[in-house]
Amino acid sequence: MNEEKALRLFARCANARDFSPLVRLLHRKASFEAYDRFYRSQGRESVEKALAEMASALRVQQNTGRAYHGFMMVKHDIIGLRAETCAMLTGSDPWKAYGIVRIRCTLLHIKGIRVLDPAGCTCTRGEYAGGGQR
Repeated sequence: MNEEKALRLFARCANARDFSPLVRLLHRKASFEAYDRFYRSQGRESVEKALAEMASALRVQQNTGRAYHGFMMVKHDIIGLRAETCAMLTGSDPWKAYGIVRIRCTLLHIKGIRVLDPAGCTCTRGEYAGGGQR
């Protein structure tokens, strides 16, 4: 599993408002953190609970919230600025993101999910991720 495949799966799950396909790929020591959450979730069960809360919040939004593929600029020490893939969570306005998702992976599992504040990121929205009604 690489980061791009994991992000595509996350975006499809967010659009379908069901993270169960993603939960199956979580590492037992996985972590979940978001800029709008007070604490960091550590461990598979804790991350599963956080994703279930996120899915229920997305269901409340009904058809207004969607996830898109995107690119964000990341500064590396050696390379400098580089565009890397991300998933963008939007509300009723598909051009205004309320969360930028980054995922860390191992070969077989998802190790960490981070939802970043879009105000602190330079990013651009890509195509619709699918997985739900458009």
